[in-house]
Amino acid sequence: MTMNLHPSRTGVLAASLALAVVLGACGRAGDDTSRTAPQVAQQPQAVDPGATPAHGDGEILGALAAIDRNMIALAQQAVDRHVGASTEEFARQLLHQHGDHLERALALGAKETGKTVEALQAAGKSSVDALAAQDDENSYRNAFIRTMVLQHAEALDRLDRELIPAAGDEPVRQHLQQTRLMLAEHFERAQAVASSR
Repeated sequence: MTMNLHPSRTGVLAASLALAVVLGACGRAGDDTSRTAPQVAQQPQAVDPGATPAHGDGEILGALAAIDRNMIALAQQAVDRHVGASTEEFARQLLHQHGDHLERALALGAKETGKTVEALQAAGKSSVDALAAQDDENSYRNAFIRTMVLQHAEALDRLDRELIPAAGDEPVRQHLQQTRLMLAEHFERAQAVASSR
């Protein structure tokens, strides 16, 4: 039996197969084929210069809670400023997902005290204040997206170098791994929004 395919159909079929192969190789955010694939350190390393790594699950979860609170504050500010379109949709996604993760971290026993948490809180306040100083709507929108790219990259680095390697209990490790996937997705979405501007 001979198949007679029209040349244009053959081209479309070949292009469709090639696209399927490429998309299949891309992977999800945080997967091995992703640009945000986990590279978790063997031993905890402090991310902040001169600091000791967070230790104990309560302190680790407290650092994670501080990261969530910072993302929530930045996202809420963007929603309140009515940044519009895809940027505001992204900010609303951040509010919802970081809110859920904050509740889980608190339920698992986050201790929101200590030097690491205080440093993260101060950095978060500084970021919120810097964005609030942007008067022009377009400048604010661009600064918000740049901040989201930077904040998520820093959070991923902290998870990989400090928090995940130091985690003890399995429920805490699982929560950190789930959070890492969320952060990787947010990081890649922020980059996509930034590149579309």
